[in-house]
Amino acid sequence: IGWAQKVPGIFDQQRGRVTADPLRPDRRTKLAPDIEHAVLMGYMPDPRTQRDKILDRARNYRPFDRSRMVKLAHRIAADDIHPDSKLTLEARQLFHEEESNMLGYKSRNIEHKDDPEKRRVVAWGMYQFTRIAFEEVGILGSNGEWNANNKYGVSSFDDFLANPLAQEQAMEDLMIHHDDQFGNKGTYEFAEKTIDVKIDGKIVSITVTQDGLLAASHIEGAGETNKIVRSLFDDEGVFIGGVLDISVRPDDRDAEKIYNVLKRLLDFQDVPIFREG
Repeated sequence: IGWAQKVPGIFDQQRGRVTADPLRPDRRTKLAPDIEHAVLMGYMPDPRTQRDKILDRARNYRPFDRSRMVKLAHRIAADDIHPDSKLTLEARQLFHEEESNMLGYKSRNIEHKDDPEKRRVVAWGMYQFTRIAFEEVGILGSNGEWNANNKYGVSSFDDFLANPLAQEQAMEDLMIHHDDQFGNKGTYEFAEKTIDVKIDGKIVSITVTQDGLLAASHIEGAGETNKIVRSLFDDEGVFIGGVLDISVRPDDRDAEKIYNVLKRLLDFQDVPIFREG
């Protein structure tokens, strides 16, 4: 069935995924019998509905974002490991696309790969959890010891990589924790304000959203994201940053933090993090 994976409008029964031709988004794709039965029985949502929802939104996207969203719509898997998650499948897929590699839940970010003495893993899993993130969700202590309560059923980094559901639950708890932090810090007062940036030679106006702030917090932390966003506005809430160029990731770490936050605000400004209700 390998050839079918490359043909628009073909359903890959091996992987349980729906694909569609971007030029014909209204095309209804046939589901594999087992998936169709699960949908009819109410065991899982129709993956075509998720795909079509994103495609509808993609039609209104800026040109440089539209192709990415269409691509994302076609990658949504039919079998959601954590269907009861408070996080939308759309957001989780986009986090995966921007953070982890093709290994998905088994991804590791290794620094200094070519230097055996400095080589170390700094992030783990589908959502690239760092040690700080592990501490925030309460499964790793500041002393480096794993939680004795065996939260999520994991007690080591290898356990975490081997447990997709644990990763989904940890990501859900992390976003809830950051949402609470932003609420306490008053960060959401900047929601709906705009920031002008330049990307690939085009000036784009980013609307700050709660979803974008949460997405940014996963890469720079809630505290740092709050600090950076506040630094871009004066006491009256007026944007003071001029036009910031985010076409290329800067080498300077301080500038990189601003880049990361703005890029996440841009990428997630129309992507809901939490499910409705």
